[in-house]
Amino acid sequence: MAVKFLIETQWRLHRDGIAVRIKKPVFDVESEDGPCRPAFALAVERHNGTRANLIIDIVASETAGSAEARERRARMETLAPVLVIDPSEFAKPERLLDRLATSIWQV
Repeated sequence: MAVKFLIETQWRLHRDGIAVRIKKPVFDVESEDGPCRPAFALAVERHNGTRANLIIDIVASETAGSAEARERRARMETLAPVLVIDPSEFAKPERLLDRLATSIWQV
């Protein structure tokens, strides 16, 4: 489901002149504070040539506040800004697409 929404967001932003490359890390990525594996990593390039990265972390709300999740998120934040998505958000596709698009515009 996540890939479908990311692709829809990619197409929506493409119409506005923003290219988004979606990466699905298969292995851990080394951060300043140790290894982590984001759910997705987005590379964003605007029509004026500026580039940015955004990490997508998909975590259930009941585990998002755990010490392990906070530690993993802190490691990912050394790589790029992190957008945390609860899997239940996929039930409201338009709201999630708007949230993803807004986050991408802000990086």
